[in-house]
Amino acid sequence: MTIPITTEAALLQVLEDGPGYLPELIERVEERTGGQLRLPEGFIYRALRELKEEGLIFGGRGPTYGQIGRPANHYAISPEGLEAAKEQRALVAAVFLKLPTMAKRKRA
Repeated sequence: MTIPITTEAALLQVLEDGPGYLPELIERVEERTGGQLRLPEGFIYRALRELKEEGLIFGGRGPTYGQIGRPANHYAISPEGLEAAKEQRALVAAVFLKLPTMAKRKRA
């Protein structure tokens, strides 16, 4: 089954909850989909770069993240990104809500 949602749309939705580092964004998407949607890092990096180029997010080196102790890229949604997220919300919410249900059907 093809899921009609882009990586960019999923990221905008979770960035509405607040800024975050890559691992946090991956975790938020997984949580919202009941673990059914895991975005590969390669897809996320490309999507974040495109969102940044379109002015929908801000990104740059933030304070150190986790136990690594090195500065890491930190991302936040822009006002334009908030508008885009609102426009996409109905579709994305429908997909986020359906994924756990679809997984249960597959197991049955």
